[in-house]
Amino acid sequence: MPAPDASASIDLSVVGDSASPRTLRLRGRLDKCTVETIWTRACQALPRSGDVRIDAAELEYLDGFGVALLHDLTQIQRRRGGSVSIHGLAPDQQAFLDLAELDQDLQTPSPRPPERSFPQLVGLRTTELWHDARSLLTYLGSIVAGTATAALRPHRTPWSEVFERCTTAGAFALPVVSVIGFLLGWVMGFSAAFIMHDYGADTLLAALIGPAMVRELGPLMTSVVFAARSGSAFAAEIGTMKVNEEVDALTTMGLDPIRFLVVPKIIAGVLMTPLLAVFANVAGIVGGALVSRFVLDQPLVVYTNLLRDVLTPTDIALGMVKALVFGALVAGIGCIRGLQTAANPTAVGKSTTSAVVTGIVFIAIADAILAMVVQVLGI
Repeated sequence: MPAPDASASIDLSVVGDSASPRTLRLRGRLDKCTVETIWTRACQALPRSGDVRIDAAELEYLDGFGVALLHDLTQIQRRRGGSVSIHGLAPDQQAFLDLAELDQDLQTPSPRPPERSFPQLVGLRTTELWHDARSLLTYLGSIVAGTATAALRPHRTPWSEVFERCTTAGAFALPVVSVIGFLLGWVMGFSAAFIMHDYGADTLLAALIGPAMVRELGPLMTSVVFAARSGSAFAAEIGTMKVNEEVDALTTMGLDPIRFLVVPKIIAGVLMTPLLAVFANVAGIVGGALVSRFVLDQPLVVYTNLLRDVLTPTDIALGMVKALVFGALVAGIGCIRGLQTAANPTAVGKSTTSAVVTGIVFIAIADAILAMVVQVLGI
């Protein structure tokens, strides 16, 4: 059997009178080696107006380069007010051509979204926030109910999942929490050391570092790290399951997704965040002690004795309560954002980002509320 001619040819013929569609006949092979030799002539062969019929009955081969040529011919004639129809392709060539969507103009920009005025944007955003708040409250009620059920019926709680989450969200987060706590105490002590030295208050550095770390900064920074590290992981995990319809499969099998997916993460967040806050507090106090010893040249016994005098069990308990509340909020919001994930390629990324941002915002709100409560109660 002779090898196919590795060439392509094109000729222009007029069928009938001048009002009839012009016919372009393609022969041979349209591939990367032959297309460039006839591309210019094919475009020049198109009439200035009217419809064009491409006869491809004698076309032996067609690849992506040939499809690109046909696409270019189609778009050129469309811009001239005509159209191009292709006839005679083999079934496999026609199937390949159908994938290219020749009618789609790749050079036509996508339509711009309609411009909205500032009041419209404010109203739209307010509506979105309102619906988001309603959704958060709805999921929050389900989570509270699921957590209460787990507390009343602990034998129905998947504790193996809880222990696994405690490992990933707690033990694995210990290094970064300790480093951040140490650096926070070091920076805060280093910034205050010179000011305190000017006023002759070198020995009072522990009175600044200790209560600030234990009551406020330790739980706050631990919760922010927990939101960035574990809250985002919770949202990504549940969001991926939502996209893959695994959450719907659990519901179809009669299993509660809140109980199996959310409650273990909430319990892990409540248990691990106070413990992580303890390590952050200790690391921050150690950072302040190093500043006191090597920057202010104070004996460590002065720092530790003052720290023992200024820190009270109330301070420690308040810090633990804050860490517990923040941990529950971060874990719950991460799970809620995961359950709210839509079914599109970018949904998981959006849920993860929203989980971190919303978690940090709620940490700030909860911290402000707790600060006012502590002030009113005089704690």
